[in-house]
Amino acid sequence: MAARCGRHWRLALTAAAAAAAAAAGATAASAAVLRWNAGGGSTGGGFAGDTPPGVSVVGGWSFNSGRAIAGTDLDGLYQSHRAGTFRYTVAAKPGTYEVRLHLAETWAPNYRRGARRMNFAAGDGATVSARVNGVDVFARAGAGGKATDVVLYRVVVRGSRKLVVQCQSVEENCMISGVTVSTRSAGAGFLGGGGGGGGGGPPKGSNGGFDHRAHAVPGPKGYNALDFNGDGKERVTLDGRGSHSHYFNAGTGAAGRIVQYLWTHGSSGAWMGNQPTMTATFPRGRTPVKLTVTDNTGDVASDVTTVTVSAGASAGWWCYWLEGVTRLPPVWLKAAPRPVYAAPSGAVRFGDGKFGWAGYPSPFGTGWGLRCVTSVSVGRAGAYPFKVTANGPVGLYVGTKAVLSKPWASGARAVTTQWAQLAAGANDVTVVFWKRHPNLGTVQLDTPPGSSVAYAAPRLLPVLAGLSTATGGAAGGATVKLSGLGFFNGEVVYFGDKAAATINDGGGSSSDTMYVRSPPGVAGTTVPVTVRTGNGVSNARPFRYVAGGGGGGGGGGGSTHVRYTSSFLKNKGGSKFTAVPLATSIALGADGVTYFVGSLKGNVYQVRVADHASMTVASWCKGPWSGPNRVITGVAVNPALTHGSFVYASSSIIKYRSKGLSVAQGWANGRVELYKSLSSGGCLVKVKDVITGLPVSANDHTIAGIAFDQRGDLLLQAGGSTNAGYNGPGSELSGMVDESPLSGATLIAYTSKGAAFNGRITYNQMGNPATAVQTGGDVAVYAAGLRNSFGILRHSSGTLFALDNGGNNGYGHIRTGCGAGAHKPFAQGGDPADTLVALRRGAYYGHPNVNRGRKAPAQCMWRRPFETAGGATAALATLPSSTNGLTEMRSSVFRGALKGHLFFTKYVGGTAGAAGIMSTATVKGGGGGLQGGVSFFFSSGGLSVVANPMGAFLMTRNQQGFIAAAVPAYRPGAAPEVLGVAPDRGPKRGGYRLYVAGYNFGGRPQVRVGGKPCTAVTVVGPHGLTCTAPAGSGKVPVTVNGSRSYGHDFEYMFI
Repeated sequence: MAARCGRHWRLALTAAAAAAAAAAGATAASAAVLRWNAGGGSTGGGFAGDTPPGVSVVGGWSFNSGRAIAGTDLDGLYQSHRAGTFRYTVAAKPGTYEVRLHLAETWAPNYRRGARRMNFAAGDGATVSARVNGVDVFARAGAGGKATDVVLYRVVVRGSRKLVVQCQSVEENCMISGVTVSTRSAGAGFLGGGGGGGGGGPPKGSNGGFDHRAHAVPGPKGYNALDFNGDGKERVTLDGRGSHSHYFNAGTGAAGRIVQYLWTHGSSGAWMGNQPTMTATFPRGRTPVKLTVTDNTGDVASDVTTVTVSAGASAGWWCYWLEGVTRLPPVWLKAAPRPVYAAPSGAVRFGDGKFGWAGYPSPFGTGWGLRCVTSVSVGRAGAYPFKVTANGPVGLYVGTKAVLSKPWASGARAVTTQWAQLAAGANDVTVVFWKRHPNLGTVQLDTPPGSSVAYAAPRLLPVLAGLSTATGGAAGGATVKLSGLGFFNGEVVYFGDKAAATINDGGGSSSDTMYVRSPPGVAGTTVPVTVRTGNGVSNARPFRYVAGGGGGGGGGGGSTHVRYTSSFLKNKGGSKFTAVPLATSIALGADGVTYFVGSLKGNVYQVRVADHASMTVASWCKGPWSGPNRVITGVAVNPALTHGSFVYASSSIIKYRSKGLSVAQGWANGRVELYKSLSSGGCLVKVKDVITGLPVSANDHTIAGIAFDQRGDLLLQAGGSTNAGYNGPGSELSGMVDESPLSGATLIAYTSKGAAFNGRITYNQMGNPATAVQTGGDVAVYAAGLRNSFGILRHSSGTLFALDNGGNNGYGHIRTGCGAGAHKPFAQGGDPADTLVALRRGAYYGHPNVNRGRKAPAQCMWRRPFETAGGATAALATLPSSTNGLTEMRSSVFRGALKGHLFFTKYVGGTAGAAGIMSTATVKGGGGGLQGGVSFFFSSGGLSVVANPMGAFLMTRNQQGFIAAAVPAYRPGAAPEVLGVAPDRGPKRGGYRLYVAGYNFGGRPQVRVGGKPCTAVTVVGPHGLTCTAPAGSGKVPVTVNGSRSYGHDFEYMFI
């Protein structure tokens, strides 16, 4: 179900991960934990009272402040304190431990920096092995009455069999609120009954003590920054907002969320910050950073990343393309004219038909210019030769001193060698060229023998290649994508003299794209758009303001400029609609106004909206329960079923071993269920189990997304049972169960057989999934090698697209062949990237399955996303984890500007305020691939996403408890406009109802589908009507009162 812990969404239901006990040695994931409330009784989060069995304290006194505590749900823990000079002793086996001290400053006179400072030390009574000095609680937390932590990372206990924690006052009395001690090595453990007490241990219904709740995500595994000013350091922002908790109590519906963040130096343990994001100054070189998070159950988890600050020297030259040149360009980088394009080049070797203009747009007319920069390094000072070949005006400079400046009046090709004095080390060298003559244009430079060349990336001038739109409303707010190079070092975009608000800049280090919102302007005026960085100002691109807000357009049609705003599904009073707990997936029903929403509670909810424009819920109800411990992870509507409102749902029991099921009972517990909406005004009723015997992992990979092809056959995503194909030591976090005949694949169920379809999958034996053979059921593997795919989509081009989650270090080895010993650690070659793939029948996408590998050995070998060795099929693109939501825009909103585009949403955890990301890609005209890459679209996301007929996106916020929306800021014209149709596919015989959404339909609308009348028209609101579809074939437009079409709106199936 989830791709990888700490990076991907997970269904952390009530479960004890029993397999963890088999892990070799105690790790952070299988640690024994002892928690107590210093100075108070037992409290939430599994904290025992002061002191639990095996723990004693000497010195200090206890009190309770009674103050509300910010930054945590565990007020009871942080309100109580032990103060003074004191020492705790824990009866513990020899080994290594981590000690976390929970702190909060609650005395108002100390709400200032430096008011209370203390030293902490820990060891085994004979030797101190960890200490933190000068702890200022107020400074760490950033406020009074706010929770924070201090961690002693490596506390060693030897023969004394005791762990000692001591607090010593520096300024004011020592004061702590709680202590958490965790084992961190094999053999370590507690001798006094350990693991809490007084209600201690994890909360009932969490995960039985297995560290599978809180998960720290410190951002990418490596941050890279450039030392722009050469001072040996650079400020870098680290983002831990992807951290999340997997805790979920199926009985109460309570879900986990992160309540504390702690950033520390990965080696020294020095404190760096306690907010979800952290900005700090890092020295040149590589710095390890550790993020430790605590969730609302008190569970703690950590992960590490690195920050690498470099000088940014890259081998070769950096060359700028200039236009409108009327003379030899000057040497100065910032001189006019500003470059309009730039690219790296291994050498200055252009023209004359021999070397070409690789990497450069063409053609090159008269008035074109070139400026190439680098540093030439030599071992000793002296005179060195530079050979220049050119057929136009050329200049060569060392620093700002001209070595060569020739007008080349004839345009004939000529060669000259010039000697220049170079200092030992690096010397700035610049070549400039003017294509003065109507020839191909040649400029080539041979640098001195034995020298090396490298350009300084931190000094690159920004170059603006283009804007996604050249017009926008005078009110501002238009989303504009800027393409170019050198967008780093304090990048700010200006529209004239007004700075634009940055939406996304690639984390401050993007070099080629930025997204901004246009500031307000004056209608009818054109302003220059430029990018300003610490290195200079880019060339300008024109942007014209038109009347209105958002984007341009007028007359009879609607606006064409694409702009979205954040919203959510609402109750009638305008508040957030939160009736669906732990929503996973969402699909639009055949009536065009009813959404079906799956839930981790094991139900499908039916949610009917008053109309799509208002996003207001008119009614909702909860369908039947799928069964004990079952979750619903995928919902979909089959366009071939037209005799009622039906929804298919994928159902499974994840972490089945913790639910009392054996491997034999659990590995094929997945099923697809069919529900029908009652026309009599009731809710949903279950029709039947369509498919049973589907594979489910012992962890949380499960069956998920559902789609239907043109014949009405069902396609289904079945998760893999392993991390990267191998099951064995080190796979404990993946469940320790082998792949089975149908796991890790897209499956096809031949439901088009109708009553003859057999959905009961059987196997020759259930005891060992690794050797099981499928013996029954009209279900087969369509495409193999998908590790944990959630989203699947049948695109209007006919291509099947899917998203897959990448692997996770620590969850199991990479399989390198079919033999028992053919595997290696994930860290030695694994790839954690999520991927977008175009599904092809019979293809293999790289996640191994040894069960199938017995007949297809290629499926025993793990492959990287873009690897094609051994017949593997490469992914189309990689995406940030965890990207699971997948949809196509079928609406003609913004005059069809987005029609047919793919959209992807990134999972959002339970952290308050987290919004996620939506990205987009354009599909090639004939389908099968992408036209260009994947780019950022909007600052909102969710576990799953659906685009509705009005052009809005609805996204399930699983842990935040609501359904988010991205709504188009669209201004329709006065003429009738059809935006979308639901369903957008149907059988060729016609005779079923269609919902048509749009504007200005009038009182007596005339509807045509493929030029044929759509009969029995009924207006159902200000933005919709229904009618009965005629028979037809192929892809056809839908019009109302002669409205304009933007590509096809409806597609007839093959049946």
